[in-house]
Amino acid sequence: MEALLKLGVTGSETTLSDDNREFSLGEKIIVREVRTASGKLKKDVIARKNTFNINWSGLAHNASNTGDGNAGRSELKVETDKDTMLNFIVRSQGTGQDSFTVSISKYDEDIKNRLGDSAVWLWDISLELEEQ
Repeated sequence: MEALLKLGVTGSETTLSDDNREFSLGEKIIVREVRTASGKLKKDVIARKNTFNINWSGLAHNASNTGDGNAGRSELKVETDKDTMLNFIVRSQGTGQDSFTVSISKYDEDIKNRLGDSAVWLWDISLELEEQ
């Protein structure tokens, strides 16, 4: 079963479509490096933060055209254009629900199919979120 993903301002998150979606979880380690007087390199781990990578291939332009009725490109763009920290919810069978405060570290989109009305355009989208 695919994970249910939601993104948005706390309390009004938008459910992200799982149409042609890939989701992966990573970790960013923040390290401070200091060279000692003897010449040795000392590394201190300052923090470990989760990173979330979400990629869609051929995401419909809006929710009414996605297979599951969840956020298409236009709804996703509304959330990613907000100049604030966002709440990211990951719900999967067996592990329950986790909520993270995130910022957008990368957002790329390319139009894949521009035939007809803009409502039926398809987009390739890559989104990277970083836990705060």
